[in-house]
Amino acid sequence: RITVSYALAFAGTMFAFSVVVWAERRDVAQQDLRDRAITVADLGIRILRQAGVGNESMTIRTDSLIGRELTTRYKAQLDVLPGYVIIGDATHAVYESPAVRALSEKDSTNLTAAAFSLTVKTDALVDLDEERTQILLVVRFDSLSAPSSVRRVVAGVSTQPLAIAGAQVLFLSFVVAPIILLISAVTAWTLAGRMLQPIDQMVND
Repeated sequence: RITVSYALAFAGTMFAFSVVVWAERRDVAQQDLRDRAITVADLGIRILRQAGVGNESMTIRTDSLIGRELTTRYKAQLDVLPGYVIIGDATHAVYESPAVRALSEKDSTNLTAAAFSLTVKTDALVDLDEERTQILLVVRFDSLSAPSSVRRVVAGVSTQPLAIAGAQVLFLSFVVAPIILLISAVTAWTLAGRMLQPIDQMVND
């Protein structure tokens, strides 16, 4: 009974510990992803501000087929940014990163719609059906030196690291924890036997 009680108590403690570790690990990983996305968005803003430094007003060009978009010079600079990047004015995207341009029409439409629904205080999680992944989107607004109406810079990163972090905790819970529980139960059984041995001798005598 002592061994069973100890094992149950230890199992409950391990379960509670695993839940806390899983939640903490997920929060840390999600904040890290958000920080990475914000860094990419800030880099995009810096590139846009180069137009302001050079007093270049022709940042936007109009194409009869594509519509309004950034000039080739700025597109080339922005293309080096990692992840999913969308830059736009109040209502339209004027730039999409290579990762966004490679998406299917459905995924691209969903991602763009989510990008333009963001505010500074909100993030968005967008499921990409074709890519079978989820994207965390953040937005930054440049109100200082961009010479045109382009203010919105949205950056997105895959949430796959969150799944990896969760898998690591599950591995700890379902593989390592039972081994520790078994060792603890054997130890408790041995210690309980030694502690009760004098009592057994008194009863037998």
